[in-house]
Amino acid sequence: MHIQEVSQQLNLSKKAIMIYEQKGLIHPQKDAHGYRVYQQKDIERLMQIKCLRQLDFSISQIKDILINNQYDIFDLKKEEYEKQIFDIETSLQYIDDVKKSLTQKQTLDNLSHQLEQTKQLKKINSSTQTILPFEKIIICLSIFIYALFLFDNDSFLSILASLAMLLILVIHFSSTFRLFLYEIYQKIKK
Repeated sequence: MHIQEVSQQLNLSKKAIMIYEQKGLIHPQKDAHGYRVYQQKDIERLMQIKCLRQLDFSISQIKDILINNQYDIFDLKKEEYEKQIFDIETSLQYIDDVKKSLTQKQTLDNLSHQLEQTKQLKKINSSTQTILPFEKIIICLSIFIYALFLFDNDSFLSILASLAMLLILVIHFSSTFRLFLYEIYQKIKK
């Protein structure tokens, strides 16, 4: 298959295909006229590259993954995305908090202080690459609640399940509580 056909089949530009060749990611053969001929292995490699590029991996990261088998790069990318999720979720919660404060004519002094603390934590978080996986905490608490409800004969277990459910809601909806948990986590980690 020539570059025009590969470009159309994979919906990749010729320029991108050429760059991947220059970077040593693919090695097409040449025919008698000097045209590049792409074998099935080249097409499969280009599909892998396209998939990784759609996940925002850089060309050098793709080379490390595909050529050098450095699969730990996937974990680094996942951590990067988790940090972005944490930042976005925190920002969304603060948007709701500010809106609530403004609509209820409350002062923003305390909220402003919390926003500053969160910015500081984000800076620390960026430098240490440490995040709290709140979604995993919520899932674990949900499983815990389910297990408690299996043994619902005991009123103490029902109280524990209710407290765990309340904790899930607070973690999910309260940026202040998330900040509090993160600060505790940082102290424990030290």
